[in-house]
Amino acid sequence: MRLIKIFLCLCICLLTACTPSNNNQVDDQPSNTPAFDFLDRMTLEELDKAIEYGENLYIYFGWTKNSQECVRFQENFLEPNIEYYNWNGLIRVVDLDEELPDALDDRIARRELTQKYGIKYAPSIIFIKFGKVESVFEWTPETNDLNTGVDLDLLREWMTSVNLMK
Repeated sequence: MRLIKIFLCLCICLLTACTPSNNNQVDDQPSNTPAFDFLDRMTLEELDKAIEYGENLYIYFGWTKNSQECVRFQENFLEPNIEYYNWNGLIRVVDLDEELPDALDDRIARRELTQKYGIKYAPSIIFIKFGKVESVFEWTPETNDLNTGVDLDLLREWMTSVNLMK
């Protein structure tokens, strides 16, 4: 009788081990989790009002879907460092997929970013002091990095110069 119980337990264990788990299934549907959920969002309209009121701001401009450089920058630099450097509430994001979805491929649509905020590419971070663009850090083809999207030495130097890093 004891042998039968052991045999049944063994069979049950083998069956459960061979049954695929729902946790390991690959989901072909896009994630419903909002991108940049680790940063406060800001629309271009809100940004323009903040500039008009003379605020001091750090704004990150990035695409979440169509730019590999932005995704790498977000996943491999911004998100892992947000808590360490206490950037919560300090750096805000303008999600270009929502604000200017055609601007990635359309230079005319991107012209507004260059004229108003001094950026041509993303990922970019701008420092606005008393309502004026004081300093800009942006990705360029020359500063591309395959891991983080941007040259980290240049980024750290810029962040130190605008007091985001010490």
